[in-house]
Amino acid sequence: MAEVKAFYQSLVEANAVVMWVNNQDISVNDTGFSGELEFFEFVPEAMLGGETVFGSVQSGVPGEVYPLKRTLAFHWPYDERCRLIGEHVYEDIASREITKPDPADVISPARAAELLAPEIDKVLP
Repeated sequence: MAEVKAFYQSLVEANAVVMWVNNQDISVNDTGFSGELEFFEFVPEAMLGGETVFGSVQSGVPGEVYPLKRTLAFHWPYDERCRLIGEHVYEDIASREITKPDPADVISPARAAELLAPEIDKVLP
């Protein structure tokens, strides 16, 4: 649990928490759930290590983020009481696409929280 919390805390600290999925194919059984999906996220330039499909990122703009699209496969196993006990995620490296964003299309964590608040309020007391 400590490793999972540390991983997600590192995403918060890097300002890399705006994520979404598309084309999900998910299966559930007695031992866990598994699937494959297209995973999208806004990734800060510093986390990309200069990788892009359009040349060097190095925008010189502190905090610039780029949309990253990739295909992930995963299995999240359960224990005998159906409690989640792991998170195994595999990336199809060849599927990675990094694009230059229109600044108007970038969604910050604060903006995502604002947009999602009405939906979250429906399910939380």
